Amino acid sequence: MNAPGTHLLVDGVTALLVDEEYLYQFLTDLVSVVHMTPIGEPKVVPVGSGWVGFILLAESHCAVHIHRNLETHVDCFSCKPYSTEEALAFIIDRLKLHNVMHQTIERPMPAVIGGES
Repeated sequence: MNAPGTHLLVDGVTALLVDEEYLYQFLTDLVSVVHMTPIGEPKVVPVGSGWVGFILLAESHCAVHIHRNLETHVDCFSCKPYSTEEALAFIIDRLKLHNVMHQTIERPMPAVIGGES
C-alpha cells in the first residue's frame, strides 16, 4: 500500500527498571534503526512513578510511555517508509518486553473536502 504514513504501535511489559538516561539513548538509537531525521534531542520526563519520552522527527515522531507497573507503550509514526519489522525487533530487545502486542497502521491519504479527488 502506498500510504502517506506508517504507524507502529507496540504494547508490552518491560523487564527493566529504566531511567531518563536509558530512555534517552533508546529513543536516539530507535531513530537510527528506522533511518529517520531527528529534530532536536529526545525529551524524557518522569510522570508519576513512570516515564514518558518522545522525539520529534522531520518525518513525524516516536514516543514511549512506561508506567510504574512496567506496562510499556511505544509508537513510531513516519511519513517516510521504514521497516516496522526491524523497529519492532529493536523495541522488544532493547526494552526487554514480554506479553507483546503490536499493530501496524498504514494511514491512507485523506479525501479532499470540497475539491477534486
